[in-house]
Order: sequence, then C-alpha cells, then structure tokens
Amino acid sequence: MHPNKSINIGITGNIGSGKSSFCAFIQEMGYPVYSADKIANSLLPAVKDVLVSRWGNLIWDDEGPNRKIIAKIVFNNSQELEFLNNTLHPLVIQEIDSIIKKAISGFNFFEIPLLFEAKLQDRFDYLILVCSSTEIVKERLMKRNPEDSENQLMRLAKQIPDSQKAELVDFVIENNDSLADLRSAAIELIKNLSDI
Repeated sequence: MHPNKSINIGITGNIGSGKSSFCAFIQEMGYPVYSADKIANSLLPAVKDVLVSRWGNLIWDDEGPNRKIIAKIVFNNSQELEFLNNTLHPLVIQEIDSIIKKAISGFNFFEIPLLFEAKLQDRFDYLILVCSSTEIVKERLMKRNPEDSENQLMRLAKQIPDSQKAELVDFVIENNDSLADLRSAAIELIKNLSDI
C-alpha cells in the first residue's frame, strides 16, 4: 500500500449499474466512501432561495426539499436540469475538493454518478467504472421503482454510455451476476490497489 499518502479514487457508473452496492461493500471493508449525491442533497438548503424563486414553493415543504417534485421538473426538461447542475455542482465540487485536501493517508473513495459529465476525472488518482448490461439495468430499474421507471430510463439516456467511460477508467467492474460476485469484485479491487 501507499504509506502516508492519500489515494483518492472516483467510482462512477450509470443509473442501475450497482455502483451504490459496490460502494457499500467498500465501506464494509472499512474504507471511507463519500457520495456526491449525499453531498448535493445536504447542500440543497444552501440554494433553497434560488430554487424556490425558479420553481415555486411546492418544491419545499416543512420537511425540506421535495426531491420527487424536483426530479420531475429537471428530468423532463434539459434546461432545468442544466440550471440545477449549474447551481449545485460548484458547491459539490468545492466540498469534494475540501475532503481531498484534508485527507491524510490511505484510500478515499468517492461515488460520483456524473463524474465524467461534470469533468471531475482529473481530481482522482484512479477511476473505477461499475457497469451492467442494458437488459439487466432495465430489469433493476423496473423492480426498484416501477412507477418511476420511465423517468429513470430518461436519466439513463442522458448519461454517457458505459462503452465510452470504460476507455477512460483504470478499472472496470462488470456487475451482471450476484451480490456475492460484486462483493468479491470489491475485495479483488482493494487487493489490486494495494499492490500498485
């Protein structure tokens, strides 16, 4: 392993690829995993006024942002998605940069669905793509949320295809089998990273 050095690793994958399950296995092994989506959600209150003035009070209730309404707005309109990304992404990137800057040693993993779309690849020492066949992804999306599967497929269509991403990463994790196989792939990845 790399002693006394922080190794920052970006994990990406399109919707339904199983990257969150893969990241959960990495975390089980005792490694920190930072989720760009969780960071973005935690930052929504910081841009509340901007979003409400754009989309109205319905997007915010007593419990905070109504993510279902926001998702419906942005995934049905590319201009609104761009507006949200332009509003939120700089703050998310700032937070990721802060985590990287403070990291002291060992492996730090970052789960970033839109890593290439947001052009964040140069911030990391290694890049990992978790991918699955289109048929399996569609099956997962239907099982996960049948009522919202159409929206999810629209989101998938907007993401850079796996074939392009695979050429830009250091490791490709194919997730077409069982969770046990995915866990084995996570263990194998840590071993490979430790041997570099």
